Amino acid sequence: MSTIRTPRRFVAFAAVAVSAFLPMSASLADDASTPSPAAQATAAPTSAENVPFAPSAADVARVRQRVQSDPAFASRSAQEKENLVRLLLQGTSAPARTNDGRSLALVAPQVQGYGKTDADAAAKTKLYATVDGASDPSNLAARAEFADGYWKFTVRLHNVGSRSQYVGFSGFTLLKLGGEGGKWTNPHLRTSFGVDGRAVYGVRVPAHGERTVTVSVSDPSYSLYEYVLRGGSATAPLGGFVNFRPAEDKTAPAVSVPFTGMFKAL
Repeated sequence: MSTIRTPRRFVAFAAVAVSAFLPMSASLADDASTPSPAAQATAAPTSAENVPFAPSAADVARVRQRVQSDPAFASRSAQEKENLVRLLLQGTSAPARTNDGRSLALVAPQVQGYGKTDADAAAKTKLYATVDGASDPSNLAARAEFADGYWKFTVRLHNVGSRSQYVGFSGFTLLKLGGEGGKWTNPHLRTSFGVDGRAVYGVRVPAHGERTVTVSVSDPSYSLYEYVLRGGSATAPLGGFVNFRPAEDKTAPAVSVPFTGMFKAL
């Protein structure tokens, strides 16, 4: 894969470790409420590594009951089941949408978190996701590592149902320009997907099986260096969502995975 060439040298740094997530030592059942996207935007810090997550105790209890009773998870350890409660709630949360309702809002995960918790979806979904190489297996957000001219990370799709699922892909990415008081904006970065080394728009996940998907974010116009500097700062946090939507069952919940990274021009 060729490296993206820009008029000047640039270095893109991965986001720092996502230690800002809620630790597992703090019980999910202690979380009091699920903030709206607007409330999260007001309260949440916008550092590149932080993706807020605060489900309600009632939502956690409902999904925990599903995990404890679902035969698909019977062989998991107690800690793995607690991780699953979190992963199911995170993945089926609904990112905020634009006012016209036609597309995902241009709102970074650092601002809105995972989106609005949907316990109904988390309690019934047969599809869930994990991020390969995650430092904390209970956190779904990916750190987009920069390599070969692309920000990359790998998502593993798990199907615990008795039927295979064909899953389609989509995504968007934002940069925050102008430093701490700056504005999140859409630089029209390209999100692409690969399975087994091939560029694809979807993949079939076998029943009781899994598939890995490599997600790449790139700059098709080769102008990101100047774009960031015009924003008034040499650095820019990066954030976005990739969405995995079952195509054959329109009632099946979609799964969204937020990702974060950092661009720095030198």
